[in-house]
Amino acid sequence: MKKIKNWQVINHGIQSESSFRAAGRSGYADGSTGRGMDSQEAMSDALKALAKNDWDVSSETIPNFFFLKIPKGSPRDTHVYISVRVM
Repeated sequence: MKKIKNWQVINHGIQSESSFRAAGRSGYADGSTGRGMDSQEAMSDALKALAKNDWDVSSETIPNFFFLKIPKGSPRDTHVYISVRVM
């Protein structure tokens, strides 16, 4: 597994699937965007994708300072998006 030496978390907020544009790696070795009904689910989704790419996400504590939740009555294609870039 690859050890994470540096990371960056990007909060994309609440957006619809049709208008969301994912973040690029921008100088980082890898990156993943997660989505969910709230920020914790989106962060978990992003970290699972990084783990599938052989990053050791268990050895690094990447804080999630965001507490977003989709408001009731939002369109079905609305999600919270969070990207995590690593090197």
